[in-house]
Amino acid sequence: MKKRRILVTAGVLGTALVNAVAFSGSAHAKTGPGYTEFCSGPMQQAGFSCFYSDGDRFSLTDNYADGLRTVLRWQLGDRTKKGTSGYIIRKGECHNTKGAGKTIWCDYDFPEGKLNGTSRYLVHFKIESQDGPNGKPVFYASAPIGYVSGR
Repeated sequence: MKKRRILVTAGVLGTALVNAVAFSGSAHAKTGPGYTEFCSGPMQQAGFSCFYSDGDRFSLTDNYADGLRTVLRWQLGDRTKKGTSGYIIRKGECHNTKGAGKTIWCDYDFPEGKLNGTSRYLVHFKIESQDGPNGKPVFYASAPIGYVSGR
């Protein structure tokens, strides 16, 4: 009976852990030597994306075979201009048309710099699914704000 109770408890805890990781809608940041990663929730219907501060690049994955393209929309903000109309200094889009389960990379060259010990420049990004290059967004996924120069 004790062995069965342990197995049931382990199964329940394992399932809870898998669900917490797989179905989490929260964004996460991961750091390590030479990079910082800022990611959206991994199982969103709109898609999945991460910003990597080492190399100023995004990964963009289409999560579902729904016939829609996955689109990443980003804006680069300069914290020295926060609160002004010039805060957003660049904008861009990246389109994944390769289909479900496929990941593409979009590389940019963002300015570097520090302000009060953290990155001066921030990347705001979101993921959307849309029908065609100019279609209306069908699904949305929020993503965190990424620091261009790490933390």
